[in-house]
Amino acid sequence: MKRSSALTISTLLLVLLLALPGQAFEQTPSHFLYFGLGVIDLSYPDEIQRLLNWLKNQGHVFHRSLEIEAPGFYWTYGPKTLVGPVLNLAVDRYNVGPLKLQVNQFLVGLSSMYFLSGEFGRGPFLRSDVGLAWASVDSVEGATSHRGIGALIGGGYAARVAGGTRSLLNLHYTIRKLEGESYRTITISASVLL
Repeated sequence: MKRSSALTISTLLLVLLLALPGQAFEQTPSHFLYFGLGVIDLSYPDEIQRLLNWLKNQGHVFHRSLEIEAPGFYWTYGPKTLVGPVLNLAVDRYNVGPLKLQVNQFLVGLSSMYFLSGEFGRGPFLRSDVGLAWASVDSVEGATSHRGIGALIGGGYAARVAGGTRSLLNLHYTIRKLEGESYRTITISASVLL
């Protein structure tokens, strides 16, 4: 399932990256709206990980996990840098008959993207976020929530699609330190700056 999602996202991004390769573009906009969607690999504190491993061994498990980044608001800061707030949400859901468990991980932070090439919004870039984090664990027995801080570090490749729109392919690592425990994700995502 994760392979087909990764293949779909990769194919979509490749089409977007190749859509207008030689197009001349106007002046860089001063601000952008950001949206992203990705596939993730998750790591949890021991107690949650043991429960998830038990669920996976029950058979006939419905499991979905994805990362959503929306909305994000970026402003240009110099010729190669974007800075702004972004909401990062990792969702991990398990259903086994009447048993249900969903873990939502949030990071609301200040994000920056630095483009390594001589041209803004095209080519390789680095990204980092830092901010407030929390996770909620919802099951048939109730819900719990943990709060703390989080950080994201990664990079990717960007291409201009049309006008001021950019498509991005991202790879990043996110850690959320919540009440002494670590929640981690590795993500491959496709995103867009409008």
